[in-house]
Amino acid sequence: MADNSLEIRTRVRMAQWQSIIKECKESGMTVAEFCEDRNISWHAYYYWL
Repeated sequence: MADNSLEIRTRVRMAQWQSIIKECKESGMTVAEFCEDRNISWHAYYYWL
């Protein structure tokens, strides 16, 4: 059961970050500007990229 929960959380997190990365690309901002505007660590952004 725990493995299934972890897998689901990972998939949800990946989908969230895919959405964030897409939003950044479509925003016209640099990654630094986007991350600062959204209060996202650029380390986290590049981890999920």
